[in-house]
Amino acid sequence: MEGCRVNFSGINILINNAGIQRHMDFTQGAQELMAGENEIPVNLEAPVFLSAQFIPLLSEQSSAAIVKMK
Repeated sequence: MEGCRVNFSGINILINNAGIQRHMDFTQGAQELMAGENEIPVNLEAPVFLSAQFIPLLSEQSSAAIVKMK
């Protein structure tokens, strides 16, 4: 995190705008959900972990925000 502090000391916004979505046919059951890359950790957990990394830096700013895009 120190590299971020040096390179982005004035950052005041984090925009979480990444994710994956696979086409799934749930009429065939849940087996497709478990096959391949699981989008649930990518789409739900990743923004939480990324936000946790940046909150200490953002909290140093007088005004800051975290935005989660769909």
